[in-house]
Amino acid sequence: MLEGDYSRKASNNVEPASVLRLNLAMNRLSQSVNMITKSYAMQQDSMATLTENIGNGLIVIDGNGRISHVNKTYKETFKTGAEHWINARYQSVIPYPEVFI
Repeated sequence: MLEGDYSRKASNNVEPASVLRLNLAMNRLSQSVNMITKSYAMQQDSMATLTENIGNGLIVIDGNGRISHVNKTYKETFKTGAEHWINARYQSVIPYPEVFI
């Protein structure tokens, strides 16, 4: 599980009872984390599809003021690759100070 393989299961054929309970709890935890990971990946795919196909230029900025995504329309409109913008603070890369808050 430490390497991100949340589908692994612990053996249920173990004694004493406390170890068995621990194994069962770890299996439930593993199953829950696996489901959450899959759900998160699906949501990320949906968000990427939405932002890439929207008709307007879009920059996604996280709560720390860092750019997490620049969509295709923005790159085409402003004629920039913007790959170096990812994880940069938006104030340091956007050349339009009137958009700063």
